[in-house]
Amino acid sequence: MPFTPQWHVIQAEHRWQILRHQKRFMAWSIYCCVGALMLGYDVLVPSTVSACPAFQRKMGVPYPSQPCGYLIPANRLSGFVACSTAGDILGNLCAGWVMMRFGRKPVLLAISLVAAVGLAMQVSSDDWRIFMGGRFINGIGFGSSYLVAPVWIGENARQELRGFFLCLTNISITFAQFMLGLISRGTSEMAGHWSYKVPLMIQFLFPAILCLFWHWFPESPYFLLQQKRTADARRSLVRLHGHHDLALIDAELNRLRKTADECEKIRSKTLLRGSLLRQCFQNTDRRRTITAMTLAISQPYVGASFVVGYTTYFLGLLRVHEFFTVSLILQTVMLLSNLVSFFAIEALGRRILLNWGVRLLTACLLIIGVMGCVDSTAALWAAIVMFFVWAVVYQLTLGPVVYAVGTEVVSPPLRPIVQSLFSATISLGSWSCQFTIPYMINPDAGNLGLKVGFIWMGFGIVFCVAFFFLVPETKGLSFAESTPLSKRRRKPSWAIQFDEGMPLGVDLLGSHNAWRQAITLPRKIRVGVKCLVGRSVGHG
Repeated sequence: MPFTPQWHVIQAEHRWQILRHQKRFMAWSIYCCVGALMLGYDVLVPSTVSACPAFQRKMGVPYPSQPCGYLIPANRLSGFVACSTAGDILGNLCAGWVMMRFGRKPVLLAISLVAAVGLAMQVSSDDWRIFMGGRFINGIGFGSSYLVAPVWIGENARQELRGFFLCLTNISITFAQFMLGLISRGTSEMAGHWSYKVPLMIQFLFPAILCLFWHWFPESPYFLLQQKRTADARRSLVRLHGHHDLALIDAELNRLRKTADECEKIRSKTLLRGSLLRQCFQNTDRRRTITAMTLAISQPYVGASFVVGYTTYFLGLLRVHEFFTVSLILQTVMLLSNLVSFFAIEALGRRILLNWGVRLLTACLLIIGVMGCVDSTAALWAAIVMFFVWAVVYQLTLGPVVYAVGTEVVSPPLRPIVQSLFSATISLGSWSCQFTIPYMINPDAGNLGLKVGFIWMGFGIVFCVAFFFLVPETKGLSFAESTPLSKRRRKPSWAIQFDEGMPLGVDLLGSHNAWRQAITLPRKIRVGVKCLVGRSVGHG
């Protein structure tokens, strides 16, 4: 008997059958994630093109010990990364304001034009300064575009599949990096400047796709309901889901209207206490914001900037033969691992993936650092194996889950602002890591080699502790269900309903004791939690 969804209720046990009815939403979510594709591709461009001998001769300085006789100095390599990341941060902050004021759709068109200008500067440059300027302008566009996907998906996806769709952001980044690895492997055989210009020119494909389908892209129905444009929101939902199932349209319109109305009440009260940016760091919203920003900064500081960002360049410095091929294989492994995360995030939950993930990543970094202390070919290959293990663990855990939880823990009225801070934090963390990595690994600077694993291991230990105390379980929660008591710093008592491990109506980031109960209690029980300071937690 064919499954017929009951759209007015949440049917988490039928999420995969419901996915078959969400094909149009999936298609528009993928389109929305083109910005994440742009960012994922661009992140690896500096280290990838810097490994090309033609690029080294064009942008570098003579260095006889290198195979091609040239080396890009650490300050220039850091500058390529720093300028791009500075553009990312500026783009993130600007995009958050534009999305709140004008909507999600206009951002995609604006960033496409900005990114095209920056790409043109990079492709046509014969001087490292012009290339660096193009990286900055390009970063503004790519940073803004990447921000749209988690906001648009997070506020419109149904609860059964919200984590699944939010994983599209990270898999888009990983797929773009796989594309770059495949392209750079092919162009590495080319002679002359085409070996690095072809990977740069292919980036024009991303803004072209955004512009081509932009006219038909539906503005966020949630945003339109916030603006009291109910008729426009209904038309957007029809474009988003199709007109074949009016029951779905009516149910989604009612669901989003209730969420928008509730959030407007919260927003009106919070505005009385000052600006929304200041509200992000007051009362229980402060802990929500800190949790989101901690998750964001964890990605580059558990080794992502090192393993993902500099694999090709680093393997070249280690004199690994066919380093482009090794890098391509690594990107393939990461992509396949990321596909598994679509199902793991809904089956296992967010908290268990993040906590165990950061512990395993830290262990991998320790082993990489130890291998750096052993001067042998076997140690080098052992470290490369750990690169692959790290990549698998990262793409199963932190890679996709950080984006899901970073969106889910935020109060709906503050979501665009906190999402801007979330993205800016990732960019700032990536910049600080990628700016310093060349000084750590370059032969003309620190020349640490694999010993840099010890540095990222130290940060990993910090995040092991932070995740244990900060990260809640958000699987199955609506945004409205995570906020009902967030307006008060302290709550005398309230109840948490657990059903199949999914709490409903819980203030995820309220007091410490309440939070501990929300993540440790067994299934299908109802407890009364006493949250007053100095009082013990009561079970009823």
